Amino acid sequence: MSGFSAWHRVATALLVLSVVLVVSGCKRSPKSVIPEDLNPSAIVTGQPLPTYAQVAARHNQRVAELGRVWASTTLRIEWIEAKEHRSEQGDGNLLVIRPDRLALTVGKLGHVRLWAGMNPEVEYLFDKSGDGRVYVHRRVANEVSGVLPAELPVPLQPRDVPWLLGIMPLPDRGTVEGLNGYWLVEPEGLGVRLLIDPRTGSPYRIDRVGVRGQSAVIALHRDVEPVEGVDGPTPMMARKIQLMEAGKEARIDLVLDRLLAGEEAGDRIRSGAFDFQRLMRAHEPSEVIEVW
Repeated sequence: MSGFSAWHRVATALLVLSVVLVVSGCKRSPKSVIPEDLNPSAIVTGQPLPTYAQVAARHNQRVAELGRVWASTTLRIEWIEAKEHRSEQGDGNLLVIRPDRLALTVGKLGHVRLWAGMNPEVEYLFDKSGDGRVYVHRRVANEVSGVLPAELPVPLQPRDVPWLLGIMPLPDRGTVEGLNGYWLVEPEGLGVRLLIDPRTGSPYRIDRVGVRGQSAVIALHRDVEPVEGVDGPTPMMARKIQLMEAGKEARIDLVLDRLLAGEEAGDRIRSGAFDFQRLMRAHEPSEVIEVW
């Protein structure tokens, strides 16, 4: 199996936002690509466990100015196949208007190979690497995430991406408990779980939770830094998100370069990036597949 087809199989099985890229041919001796610090080392803060309402208020203050986010991105995948360590890499852009507009593009040398996105009516994945198909889901009101069917056997959907980026506000109801000195937060009815560092108020890890409460997708947050483009207090956000599907020997690193929020992000975001009919005309898919 070529590196190209192997990347397509692994990435499609891993995440909706994965892409098929130009083969890099990178191989190394096999070892796990899953980080050893999925759970953080214990810390001692000397403070009592706060209530869920207190944690939610601090989190929501951090994300208050992250309603619009723009970034240039580097996406790298590493996986183990046939006892070999393989990797691929591509570049693109991330555009988010909270709560329900997303565009994530990835390609090589300026050529888009995948466009994943959503708007209030529809979620979609344009795969321009193979037969040029588009996978489409028509959204319904108050819809929560679920596991996708066989056409796209992945536990992640575009609507999950803003949550895994750590930019969505927490609702009024949920639970909080302590884990190694961190706050383990589970908002009610949303299928996500956040592990928040009490020293910074930023997530250490965010999980997409399956129907039985198990972690389906894990997002480790690295390199938390200030976000540019916001008037007033500067919010903090991870510049590197490491994404893994539970039980799979594969990892996607999404690096957010030139990360902007607020008015500066708004200046770079165009409404056409979320216009499904316009994207259909631009990409001219060979087939439309209604899924999940």
